[in-house]
Amino acid sequence: MGKTSIDKGWAPSASATVKVAVGSALHYSGLLDLRDRVRSAVGRSSPQILAFHDIREEDDPHFNLTLPPRLFRQLMEHLGREYRVLPLQEILNGRSRSPRQIAVTFDDNYRSYYTTVFPIVRQLGIPITIFVSVDPLETKIPLFVDALLLAVAGRQVEGIDLESWGLGVLPLGTEPARHAAVARINRTSKALPRTARAQLLQDVCSRLGVSPAELGFSVLSWDEVREMQRGGVVFGAHTVSHPYLPEIPVEEARVEIVEAKKMLEAGLGTAVDYFACPFGSLGTYDENLVRMAREAGYRAFFTLEGQEGRPDGFKFSRINISTGNLTADGNRMSPALFAMRTARLRSFRTLPSRECSDAGLSVEHGVKATKKLRVLYIMESLCKFAGTEKHLYQLATGLSARGHECRVVAFKTTPQVLATYRAAGVDVVDFPLVRIYGLKAMARFRDLVGLIRGYRPDLVQTFHFMPDTFGVWAAKSAGVRCIVSSRRDMGDLKRTRHILLNRVANPVIKGFISVCDRTKEGLCRREKIHNTKIKTIYNGIDLQTYDEVTEAREEIRTRLGFNPLDFVVGMACVFRAEKDVPCFLRAIAQIRSRVHRLKILLVGDGDMMSAVEAIVQQSGMAGVTTMPGYVHDVRPYIQAMDVACLTPRDNEGLSNVILEEMAMGKPLVVTDVGGNSELVQDGYSGYVVAPGDHSRLGERLYALWADEELRAQFGKAGRKRVEELFTLDRMLTETESFYETMVG
Repeated sequence: MGKTSIDKGWAPSASATVKVAVGSALHYSGLLDLRDRVRSAVGRSSPQILAFHDIREEDDPHFNLTLPPRLFRQLMEHLGREYRVLPLQEILNGRSRSPRQIAVTFDDNYRSYYTTVFPIVRQLGIPITIFVSVDPLETKIPLFVDALLLAVAGRQVEGIDLESWGLGVLPLGTEPARHAAVARINRTSKALPRTARAQLLQDVCSRLGVSPAELGFSVLSWDEVREMQRGGVVFGAHTVSHPYLPEIPVEEARVEIVEAKKMLEAGLGTAVDYFACPFGSLGTYDENLVRMAREAGYRAFFTLEGQEGRPDGFKFSRINISTGNLTADGNRMSPALFAMRTARLRSFRTLPSRECSDAGLSVEHGVKATKKLRVLYIMESLCKFAGTEKHLYQLATGLSARGHECRVVAFKTTPQVLATYRAAGVDVVDFPLVRIYGLKAMARFRDLVGLIRGYRPDLVQTFHFMPDTFGVWAAKSAGVRCIVSSRRDMGDLKRTRHILLNRVANPVIKGFISVCDRTKEGLCRREKIHNTKIKTIYNGIDLQTYDEVTEAREEIRTRLGFNPLDFVVGMACVFRAEKDVPCFLRAIAQIRSRVHRLKILLVGDGDMMSAVEAIVQQSGMAGVTTMPGYVHDVRPYIQAMDVACLTPRDNEGLSNVILEEMAMGKPLVVTDVGGNSELVQDGYSGYVVAPGDHSRLGERLYALWADEELRAQFGKAGRKRVEELFTLDRMLTETESFYETMVG
């Protein structure tokens, strides 16, 4: 192929030049060697294991884990002169951890291992281990991300319709658009079962007019693997189909780990002792995967990167090597930079060229896409698609679309909400956590620290009490410099011990996001945080999604059992004590005899569900009340309402459902708690009454029943207010700006 991209005007950036100078000074002065020897002497060093991917010349900027053959040969020759290169088995079994002992490994099924790597290492006498997945050997189809990149590269099409996969129509007309499309398809594929992932690739290739089998020129065959094995190459398992193991069902992950060993042993005729986790940096897996590998009979479990420390004798991190951390000029391998890389110093993991750094590009396992910040959200619960769960979904998907790399860790989840996030391309790590104290909590704390270290976020943002304490300290222990907390309500329900734990953790938090000014005031008063550390960023919504309710209003009302002449008063919320649904029902009972054809629509569920049902029955309003329970999409139910209410007595933040109701042009009556009065302007877009005042609430509802024109006026005013102040684009822009200030 032609010249590599680094040959075409490659020049180090200013930061890269500084790194080169620092690395050279430490290396050639002997200080780095002394540091490594001291760590080895006291047993603090891990085995030095290098990990490589494709070795080839490549112009396509997608393939950012490649290393040109000339640099690979230079490095191998350097290892032969300066290091003792050991087989993987020997370096794992060695009692000493000399920094001059090193092992060489490769991941995936690239054919360059046979055509380029094998001749070089055989000539130089360097032992290597290659971790392969089984499916490409059997099907001759590359691993998903590589096949995807090959399928998309060079296609002259404007876009690809993947609506059936929940991805919509992805543009492909420009290089940045292709980068973004590949990244999104790849993220979605990670959580899919093996057969579904294969079908997604087939659909992509079909729409692009290429067969997956046509891409097989780039992968190893069984014959080539066996020939390399006869030449001394050791092979390890890299699963059957290269899925993202933390995202697939546990039993499917077990099959991927166990069957890979069996199938490779059958094909090679020898034992397969080692397993490497796909997409694997320490912290992106959980101990279940390690246990599965032990039970399958593997002798070691490998990841990429991770924090150096005392190995446990079974799981080991490796040092990923690519062009960006090996060369200072694009042509010659730098011994100093390589020494700094093997020292596992974070600043020397990647040495970007000016071309890359100016473009804001970063790595996602073979995908180079426009990225700005790597953000990790730690969330207490993803169990219902409402409130904070929906807000976080909008935040993560919106910022991802703007080029940021977003991932979510959740302590409690449901499959339905996980599927919603993952279908949108948001990586979610299900991290079960019940308590933040006790021996089990200590073990989970260690796991969370490892997970965060593996992801290496620029910024961590926490939501709710457990993440605001347990999650904050884990992020701090993982070395995260910028931790942000999002405060979503008034904190009225917090107990004294919760407030004290928050106050202890708050100094570690660099900045706070409050959803409304009322919440900001309460945060200052209750947790003694100075207001300069708090930024109010109102929730925002995508107005277009509220203009797309396909079912007509009268059809919805008919489906719910309402007559076109009925006056429907509705409330959508989680039925908890602080929402004070009984106050709403008392107000309705007060005006029921005066309002003709009055109907009640209560949407939601929660702890107070049975109590609400009892009040409805006892008050004789069961015949006029519809309670559909929890719904994933509340829009049709809002459409059915004539007036919407929300009547909390305390602890409210900035209600998403009020925003949704305003966006759909509904007049509102709300209580003056939290940010409700910052959303609804009393007498302009609705009415605001004191909490618990059911008499005033009833009067306001009666006034709206009696004046259809006033209802329309309030509805239009509310919609206009959302358009001016509460759009999703505004929320994302303000959040971006806040992040940049915090990280900068």
